[in-house]
Amino acid sequence: MKRQFFILLLLTILICSCKKKQTTWNSDWSAPLISDTISLSNLYNDSTLVSSNQTSIDLDLSRTILNLCLSDLIGFPDTTINQNLNFSLSNVPAGYTFANTIEEHSFDLNDVQLKKVDVSSGTIKLRVFNSIATKVYFKIILPGITKNGLPFEQIFFVDAGTNAEPSSAEERLDISGYSFDLRGVNGLSYNKLQSQLIITSDPSGPSVAISSNNDFSFSAELSGLKFSYAKGYFGNTLISETADFLVPYFNSIVAGNLDLQSANLDFEIENGMKFGIKGKIISAENTNSSGNTSQLVSSNLGNDFLISPATGYWNNLQTSSHHLIFSAANSNIENYLENLGSSHQLAYQLQLNPWGNVSGGNDEIFANSRLKIKIKSQIPLILGADGLTLRDL
Repeated sequence: MKRQFFILLLLTILICSCKKKQTTWNSDWSAPLISDTISLSNLYNDSTLVSSNQTSIDLDLSRTILNLCLSDLIGFPDTTINQNLNFSLSNVPAGYTFANTIEEHSFDLNDVQLKKVDVSSGTIKLRVFNSIATKVYFKIILPGITKNGLPFEQIFFVDAGTNAEPSSAEERLDISGYSFDLRGVNGLSYNKLQSQLIITSDPSGPSVAISSNNDFSFSAELSGLKFSYAKGYFGNTLISETADFLVPYFNSIVAGNLDLQSANLDFEIENGMKFGIKGKIISAENTNSSGNTSQLVSSNLGNDFLISPATGYWNNLQTSSHHLIFSAANSNIENYLENLGSSHQLAYQLQLNPWGNVSGGNDEIFANSRLKIKIKSQIPLILGADGLTLRDL
């Protein structure tokens, strides 16, 4: 028993007196540090090249070249209308209405003939002047300007004044949401506004005399007008422009080529205005990163086409459109696109109302009406990778 105890004690002392060393492993093995999948989407970084799956790339040249709305086509210059009264009265008692007149004011809008407009934004600044020795009430009514069926109306109470120093009052008002009837007093004209000026002497003031030297006037300054609707005849304007647009991805290709199959290019002219349009595509060209220029050659270029007016109203507007399709059968479209032009130029013309005022001034433009030129093309690619060099811009 003692012998066993001695052996156990000796083993315990030996274990406790040993010096520990750090445990180490030596190994000779390998494993992947990164696991990823490279797809065709890694080869492009903008909307010019799109992938519908992981096995093909499409060349997408869809662009909107022109997008005009109501405010681009119809403008109303900042303008001021004035109404002046001058007359003689030997005795004007207190509280007497001694003036109540309506005048008509015409606007020169070149060949545009507006009958009605709805104002989306704009202001009117009113000013009145009194030159007699009693206070007066000025009541200004603009009969053709209405909101919720009620005519525009504003009242000023102006202190007494003199010919040398007339008293005045003014106020600037927001007229967003108002409608302008521009058909004049008889309702048969265009580009005309009416103003009505009513002047009443102070009910608590003295009787006064008015001489021919006393002037009563008001002014209405219209500024910053933008419309959400317009009706009338919008003239015979000719829009003739050369549009520039970019295909940024192609600017990165400095060598190699892309092989395009079944290449087609669709120029769509979309008319959301309720008047006819005549147009033509004059020319198209592109220039690549090496400075080489390619011109589109086609029987579709340089020929007039007509687009019917849109139909319906603001909540169900149906646009009219015209398509010019450039294909291998009628153009050099493959060679044109394979130039890989990053800078494009498109020359075109559009003429409003080519037949004149055939609607009797009942053309319409709504807030959602647009006049657009769009390029549409999405072409499956075979990528010729031999020598293809992309530059990191």
